[in-house]
Amino acid sequence: MQKKPQVVATEKKLVAEIKRTAKTGNEAATKILARQLVRLRQQIANLQGSRAQMRGIATHTQAMHAHTSVAVGMKGASKAMAAMNKQMAPAKQAKVMMEFQKQSAQMDMTTEMISDAIDDAMMMMRLKRRLKS
Repeated sequence: MQKKPQVVATEKKLVAEIKRTAKTGNEAATKILARQLVRLRQQIANLQGSRAQMRGIATHTQAMHAHTSVAVGMKGASKAMAAMNKQMAPAKQAKVMMEFQKQSAQMDMTTEMISDAIDDAMMMMRLKRRLKS
């Protein structure tokens, strides 16, 4: 099959030749040339269809490659997460979090008690100053 520029040039030549033979009145030659033109245009249509199919296949192949890359990446992420879960021991982490919450609450209470004690001491100092004056 010819390349597209060659096919287009051939089509133009055939059209010119059909016009020339039609002017001379050679009906048989004109019919033969017209059939050749129809076949040539069918070839052009087939060529364009083939190119469109090739582009579609190329796009599909690229999409498949992208999906494969994502799948490989997800496989690696799954392995990393499994290893992380093994090392982290969720039950142990929950116990540590509970202990942290307990210690944090105890520290909040201690801070509040110290703050109250400081406030009381400051109030006592103010009262003593007022009584002295």
